[in-house]
Amino acid sequence: MQSPTPPPLTKEYVHVGTKVAAVDEPGTGPIPHIQSIDHSPANPGDSIPQFNITGTNMATVNFIATDNPLLHASFISASATTVTGSLSIDPLCPSGNHQIWVLTTGSQRSDNNGVFVVNAPAGGPAITDISPGQARPGDSFTMTITGTGLAAVNQVNFTTSAGQPATTITVTKVTPQSGSGGATVTANVAVSSSAARRASLQARWDSW
Repeated sequence: MQSPTPPPLTKEYVHVGTKVAAVDEPGTGPIPHIQSIDHSPANPGDSIPQFNITGTNMATVNFIATDNPLLHASFISASATTVTGSLSIDPLCPSGNHQIWVLTTGSQRSDNNGVFVVNAPAGGPAITDISPGQARPGDSFTMTITGTGLAAVNQVNFTTSAGQPATTITVTKVTPQSGSGGATVTANVAVSSSAARRASLQARWDSW
């Protein structure tokens, strides 16, 4: 399972195990491509001693990166078609689709991301889709969040790829939609004109 090809990078900070790597120069060597990730979905609090990322041009991969430090991946080994690592999911890791990608010894990032799904805690809300999925600095709009267990949601927050609050995003008037069976919430969203372009953010419920 995979997501669309990510945009070209200028500079990006990625979580690689306990390190933070800055990618700002063109890499060298073959570019990996992810085709699938096993052991998905999994639950908050799970520890997976070995999981596999399959694809092409994987032989020189030595880092596995994720979109949230609460989803912690460690590299174990690589072959031409498979990268093996371990995965630890913090009990507080947000539910929903998470992005996983790989980096090579030549600083080449995979040309796409793989999707790893973290289940919602039993009885809690789970996000399956957000629309619109992107915006420009200065935009204000109504966002529609779909999923399950959303009937009593009254607060929506955004976090950065580093797991920190996204201070450039303001959310007001969170409204579960009556008649949707707890499947839809709308929220008024404003993006600061100072927001970084191409920033990767994540919406999550915080209380209900």
